[in-house]
Amino acid sequence: APASAAAVNATTQLASSAAINTDAQRRFIRTAQAQFRVKDVYVSALAIEDIVSAQGGFVIDNDIHAQTLDTRTRPRGDGQLTELVEYTLQGHLVVRVPSDRTQAFLRAIAPQMDFLDQRHFEAVDAQFDVLRQQLAWQRAQEAQQELAQAAQQGGRLDQKMDVAGARSDAKAARDEALIAQKQFEDRIDFSTIELSLYQSPKVRASELVDEIGRASCRE
Repeated sequence: APASAAAVNATTQLASSAAINTDAQRRFIRTAQAQFRVKDVYVSALAIEDIVSAQGGFVIDNDIHAQTLDTRTRPRGDGQLTELVEYTLQGHLVVRVPSDRTQAFLRAIAPQMDFLDQRHFEAVDAQFDVLRQQLAWQRAQEAQQELAQAAQQGGRLDQKMDVAGARSDAKAARDEALIAQKQFEDRIDFSTIELSLYQSPKVRASELVDEIGRASCRE
């Protein structure tokens, strides 16, 4: 029961209208960031990757590293030292999930959370930017067609060369406009979510040779 209550609480903490806001007349670019504690960073990172895949998304970054918090050395008296290293594991994931599955994804990862430090959601209305990208591609397409017609007409060699150069530039502009439009639509279709994970500190013990102590004994 306590675990279930914690999952419900985490789900509530992760909820936001920015993750589910829909409007037939508007299109949104959704982004989210969250930082939270988990029991085991490796286990949770793998679980989150599986959830991303189940929601039709993909992982674009997964970084896990250990951060040393404190190191202490204690002599054992038998020519050995015990080194105690206090450390914590931290993970950083960046995932893309279909925008209409953002809320479902956040609910699905809630059971991985022990404690939510912070979260941030943003839904940017992109309807006019979409129109701007579409018009830019249309202008580039029309310019390329007009230059193609001009190239078919007669004229001096230098004029034809100028038209050919302008047509090449127009094609490049058209292609760039198309790529920019597709990239923009991808940002709308898939939310970008950054997750920072960490776990409670642990202590690792290692046995080392007491070189200084042995040297003193030899003297």
